[in-house]
Amino acid sequence: MIYVSAIIIPLIISIVVLCGLKENKNVYDLFCEGAKEGIKIALKMFPTLIRYISCN
Repeated sequence: MIYVSAIIIPLIISIVVLCGLKENKNVYDLFCEGAKEGIKIALKMFPTLIRYISCN
């Protein structure tokens, strides 16, 4: 049985990359910038997540 997420996730990634290429944007650099921001957000959330996990 094929799961829907096995098709949809690569499809969404492909659409994002193709739209970026169509608009002549450097997709890789934009991805790296977004990843850096994501890491910063994760580090800010980390103490709160540890608190929630330890209170269970």
